[in-house]
Amino acid sequence: MTWQAIRWIFFDYLFGPVTEVKGWASNQENRYAAAEDFVAGTYKFASGVYDDGGTRGNVTGTGASSCSVI
Repeated sequence: MTWQAIRWIFFDYLFGPVTEVKGWASNQENRYAAAEDFVAGTYKFASGVYDDGGTRGNVTGTGASSCSVI
């Protein structure tokens, strides 16, 4: 079991189920016309606690020619 799975199980136990999820993506460097190079997200638990789960990141400068969100 991965750390992320353990985190979800533990947070669900502590704070209740996730009730709201929001995410954003933007093209900050304008290198490619229709490609986002930054993503971020956050979620809210039933108890009112918010977390971002480390879901933000900039792929610029990584040398990657593509990025997939799963």
